Amino acid sequence: MESIQSLLPHLEKETILISLMAGISISLIETMVGANMSIGRAMPNTSAASNQSATAISYNRDTTDHQKNTVKEILSTIGIVEETNEDSLDLFTAVSGSGPAYFYYLVEALEEAATQYGMSETTAKQFIIQTLVGAGATMKKTGKPAAQLRKEVTSPGGTTEAGIRALNNHGVKEALQECIMQAYQQSKKLRVETEEKVSQQLKQL
Repeated sequence: MESIQSLLPHLEKETILISLMAGISISLIETMVGANMSIGRAMPNTSAASNQSATAISYNRDTTDHQKNTVKEILSTIGIVEETNEDSLDLFTAVSGSGPAYFYYLVEALEEAATQYGMSETTAKQFIIQTLVGAGATMKKTGKPAAQLRKEVTSPGGTTEAGIRALNNHGVKEALQECIMQAYQQSKKLRVETEEKVSQQLKQL
């Protein structure tokens, strides 16, 4: 709240304020800065450090198309950008905001398995990262559904089929779906708690 208030003297009518604050709605920001201010809420992820972010953003009704285009041009320098309604930001938070950690978790598990069976840590890390990057690049280049690409790799009676069978037997798909649901619910919970906290602080001013 203090950071927004410190910006007020520098905000002009043509300014668009982009918030990266989790749990702070556009309507609450409007209460802080006053009416008729163009405001956007963006949810990037940590891959922005490598210019590979997946950023979701929503705007208030005072934001012009020109401002949206300018913001998209800026945010596109760190990855892809998707405009969405504000109610969807909690889901984007669960899927892409937290998403890098899910992939790091999978890589961690694959590295542990590879080293357990005799591969060096350096080689395991190098090959698993390249495999992950290659799979992502293939999905992006071909545009094929992940299910189709998986089937193309999975030969009947082969090694991939054996591995996928183990994943299915351990309910990995269901666990990942539960992962998204739990993160989604937590995002909504934190948003409500943060909104209530900030609203109380505003009332005390």
